[in-house]
Amino acid sequence: MHEDATRFWVVRHGQIAANVSYHWHGSTDSPLTETGRRQVEQVANWFEGSGHPLAAAYSSPLARTRDTATGIASRLGLDVSPLPGLREYCLGEWEGVHFQELNEERRLIELMRDPQWAPPGGESIHGVLQRMLEAFHQVADRHPGEEVLMVGHGAATAIMLAHLLQQDALGWHTYHLRNCSVSEFWLHPEPGLGLFNHIDHLDD
Repeated sequence: MHEDATRFWVVRHGQIAANVSYHWHGSTDSPLTETGRRQVEQVANWFEGSGHPLAAAYSSPLARTRDTATGIASRLGLDVSPLPGLREYCLGEWEGVHFQELNEERRLIELMRDPQWAPPGGESIHGVLQRMLEAFHQVADRHPGEEVLMVGHGAATAIMLAHLLQQDALGWHTYHLRNCSVSEFWLHPEPGLGLFNHIDHLDD
């Protein structure tokens, strides 16, 4: 990692009801559960005690990420800037559908093998990847040599990591992120991953 590289601290949002019921929520907005709020408190404690000198905080504009980011940033004296490119992979008309139905009846995983395919009213994996890369590079240009909090979503973040680390966005299932997990990532001089899916601060 180059001294001028931005060190990204990537956090997935706290738990929402759809994470428990196994429904794809994507760009659908919904609040944190009680467990999710407790997870935010715990990951905020971790950052407060870690000593990492965060210079800025960014989040997807959805409530679950915004509230997670605010819970962390408020402990560190930071404001949260919304970054639309960090939003979750949108399945359009297929949002709110149970994972089992998506995979067994609608053949989601099979259809996703084409990175240009998109469900009705939704996004393609290629589209998600392009906006995620743009968002991270935008923040890197703003904060060379600094440490930054990025609060986002599981699938969109995994797509970007799979592309950058193994040159295959379709390998995104390899990068499973738990709610309020912490991962450490940088782009220069080449993409690298340090801490990944760290959850020792969580009690669940």
